[in-house]
Amino acid sequence: MSIIRAFDANQLFNLCVSISIALLGTGVAIALATTHEAAAVVLEAPYLSALDVASARYPIFPVSWLMLDKFRSDLAIRDVHVPVLMVHGEEDNVIPLNSATRLFELANEPKTFVSVSGGNHLVLGLADVFPRVCEWIEARTLIAPL
Repeated sequence: MSIIRAFDANQLFNLCVSISIALLGTGVAIALATTHEAAAVVLEAPYLSALDVASARYPIFPVSWLMLDKFRSDLAIRDVHVPVLMVHGEEDNVIPLNSATRLFELANEPKTFVSVSGGNHLVLGLADVFPRVCEWIEARTLIAPL
């Protein structure tokens, strides 16, 4: 299976958006998906809000006062109307798995959640995960070889 094929310009743009917004961080990816056309959204280790993550990580600091953008994915996800794939490692020590599953509950259909057994924070590059993500993108974006 190869995800690299000949595409027309529109298909290539949509595919690039599908893949690249996941690499910017899930809060940014979801915000972009609410205002820009995309074929799909792939989120690795998504969270309800950056504020929740920061507050849990740094409980002694007033992070709600310090953060200019709280990346409220929990509020923005309802405005995403393309297929969503969320991939999360079960042993993630940065973003709690329950934050991702709660966000998944708020997402519109069609949506897919992949929980990676034994996976930590970054799991998309794992040999058993990446092919599944590629297959998901190809199946949901209607991108076919010319």
